[in-house]
Amino acid sequence: MQIRVYLDSGRFMLLNVTKFEMLKDLADKYNRWEYC
Repeated sequence: MQIRVYLDSGRFMLLNVTKFEMLKDLADKYNRWEYC
């Protein structure tokens, strides 16, 4: 699954997420994210 995380500068990164635990870590680290 691929998600898009938004950085504070307004830019975003596309990340491949393989495990649900990884998604929870990213959700804690980045305020804004969405599924692609």
